[in-house]
Amino acid sequence: MVWSAGLETTPGKPAHANAKCIGLEHGLSLDLHLTTQLHAKLVNQSDLIVVMEVAQKNRVHRLYPQAKGKVVLLGAFDSQGPLEVSDPYSGTLDDFRTCLRQIQACCRSLLSRINAGLEASHVISRSKSKQ
Repeated sequence: MVWSAGLETTPGKPAHANAKCIGLEHGLSLDLHLTTQLHAKLVNQSDLIVVMEVAQKNRVHRLYPQAKGKVVLLGAFDSQGPLEVSDPYSGTLDDFRTCLRQIQACCRSLLSRINAGLEASHVISRSKSKQ
């Protein structure tokens, strides 16, 4: 399961108007999205915590020491792009489009790595069952 949570948000707020607009351009409605504050239970239930900025990674580690080893920077999954994905919150529609392109590139790579890992574990479990 995938969750979205923030470090500096008020729980229950709707998605930013620009994010909704860009989402609709790509066939995705954010009308039902509400912000969620990151909390210990969510951290403890997570196998992987993906953040957009180094400062966010450091803050998660500081607030939730148990998260060490499972917090990664989204930008690390796109060797062609910047390490950090800038928050477009105060930006223009084009800033939101740029952010979405970065997120899409990073997520494609992340998904490929996850799938490769799942395929590798499937092969390993199959070979163990044949022994």
